[in-house]
Amino acid sequence: MKPTIAYIPGFNSTTTAFSFIKASLPVHEAIPINYDTHQPLKKSIQFVSSKIPANKPVFIVAHSLGGIIATHTASFKNHDIAGIITISTPFGGSKAAWIMRWIMRSSVMGDITPDAYHIRKINSIELPPTKSIISTSGSIPTALEKNDSVVTINSQLHLKNSEKHFINANHFEVLQHSRTVDIIKETIWG
Repeated sequence: MKPTIAYIPGFNSTTTAFSFIKASLPVHEAIPINYDTHQPLKKSIQFVSSKIPANKPVFIVAHSLGGIIATHTASFKNHDIAGIITISTPFGGSKAAWIMRWIMRSSVMGDITPDAYHIRKINSIELPPTKSIISTSGSIPTALEKNDSVVTINSQLHLKNSEKHFINANHFEVLQHSRTVDIIKETIWG
């Protein structure tokens, strides 16, 4: 039986961002889940949860904000989530979001600050086997912490109960990286 993979993109993105990964993996059933990235995080989590079938095992591959949504979706326990692979996910939140929430007027920015509910709750969620791909290259010159050009490395490392894999690529290049594909293959196909 071929595995089922739900793909959850990051902020201001679509599942097209996973084109290289999907094309590089063995045959599988893909469930692309696009959502309104500017709505409150709670609504995105509920929407994504409604798109994941409850009657079969599903792996989730998620990028950036999608990784936060994936972990909270797994907390609902009304799915058979076989595993989660997150890529460049800001599990510790974003300090820049404190400022960006006023500039962008996007409610999700307030939902991803380090002190926001969904960020504080992240390490209390009972998760299925989870791998976190940490992107380590790139830089925002004005940032005070090492980052991948979007998310700080410290924020990516914040999830306690995940197996971490480091890839020398920036926030977006990591989606085109052969090591990312290898980690997903090893996780799902063994």
